[in-house]
Amino acid sequence: MSEFEFSENDFTKFICKIKHFEAYDEEWLDFVVKNRDKNNKTPPHDYDIVIGPVANDKIQNTLRLYLKGKCSKEKFLQMLIHHEETNQICFCTLNSLQTIDRIDDTPTYDIVIISEPIIEKLILDFDFDEEKATNLFFNSDTYTKLSDTETQLYEKDWAETYKLLLTELKLRKNCP
Repeated sequence: MSEFEFSENDFTKFICKIKHFEAYDEEWLDFVVKNRDKNNKTPPHDYDIVIGPVANDKIQNTLRLYLKGKCSKEKFLQMLIHHEETNQICFCTLNSLQTIDRIDDTPTYDIVIISEPIIEKLILDFDFDEEKATNLFFNSDTYTKLSDTETQLYEKDWAETYKLLLTELKLRKNCP
């Protein structure tokens, strides 16, 4: 699980288009239905951030009845009156993701920066396809060590990590 924090002030700083649903109501239901329409090939909305009640598993069966036409909109919404409302914030665009900051210690960014050249080097040195090179790397003990903050391997140059990987996998570079 990853934790993030955000400031609602950043919503305006990054000029986010926001839709805020205050409660289970007709507008909320129409929005949920539009977003769950598998036949709709166009994006169901253009909001950066959507805030409001969750259409979770607890109401899924009732929603299914409504979608099949076995329950009216009014009856569906009436049934939700006694439902404990839980809210969510959905960050729908890259623009909206700029408003959040990761708050844990995992050096994810460093690991990505290190991983890319290692995978590319495996492809070049051993003529592996991308899938094989990626699987070898991400399933290796070297990657496990790289992801472990206590080893601090993520602070080292990618070439050093690559050498460790080659030793672990008992691979030797192709010589011309």
